[in-house]
Amino acid sequence: MKKLIIFLLALILTVPVYAQRKIVGNQLDNNTVTSVQLADSINLAEIVILTTEDSCFIIGTASDGVRVLIDTTGSIKIDNDLSVADSIRCEEINIKTVEATPFNLGTATDATRASIDSTGTSTFDNDLFVGDSARIEELYILTTDATPFSGGTATDNTRAQVDTSGNATFDGDMSYAGHKDGQVMLFNTFHCDDFTEWIPTINGVNCPASQTAVICWLPLTGLKIGDEVTTYTVVGDAIEAAALTLDAQIYSINKADPLTQTAITNGAMTQVNADGNFDVAVNCDNITVVTDKQYVIQFTATTGVGDAINLMGVELAINRK
Repeated sequence: MKKLIIFLLALILTVPVYAQRKIVGNQLDNNTVTSVQLADSINLAEIVILTTEDSCFIIGTASDGVRVLIDTTGSIKIDNDLSVADSIRCEEINIKTVEATPFNLGTATDATRASIDSTGTSTFDNDLFVGDSARIEELYILTTDATPFSGGTATDNTRAQVDTSGNATFDGDMSYAGHKDGQVMLFNTFHCDDFTEWIPTINGVNCPASQTAVICWLPLTGLKIGDEVTTYTVVGDAIEAAALTLDAQIYSINKADPLTQTAITNGAMTQVNADGNFDVAVNCDNITVVTDKQYVIQFTATTGVGDAINLMGVELAINRK
């Protein structure tokens, strides 16, 4: 037994002792790692490199000039081209540079290039083409060219142009899918049944003193099929010495045998019955202008001794396609 113990001790003493590195906290004790080789892959949730060296992370070999370098400030330097084999998703890209043209698209064999200089100015050597759709929240075009924006081809005459003053020119038709809302049209061509009851003047029409329920009409000429009438405003002046009233109502004249008239719902004006100038708005039900109808406003006035009513005209608000 004693001989066996001596043999085992001699065997242990002949085995070489290898120095082992161990991780203490977040450092390798007593050693500097010059390189690490991985035969396969390693999955790490996070790698933290703390160093006082200027270049703490380098990818590349001594035999080529392709290197990726990250310094202690987090700046990344790529000696050659950056190639993305698949796609890269970036929430935001900021390019800061002192170079005149930090961003270029194109090849040495063609003249098709896009460049962005350090001031943010974009230059396209050829046409800018969007194959699918582009969503732009806001677009500014600043140019010294006479026509900075032009749409169309050399083989047709359908073009849209915007010049540097903001003037738009359309060689073909301009079509609206919806309405151009809030346009106001002016009407002052009155029709009078008896020129002793309503008298045409340079101001419009005048209802003199001592008249009872006398009527004149204002045809709404100039409307287009598809227009939508929303409101009308009567403008004029009342001179009251005794007692006067002025009423108005908008009608549609309908094709029929015989012709008929329809009072538009909520189309009556609030009565004018006091001295002074006036502009009374009427918020009638919306009227869509259609074929086989005409539209007219009827005025009815009563005046006392010394009274007078002067109508200038009507301001008609419409939505137009």
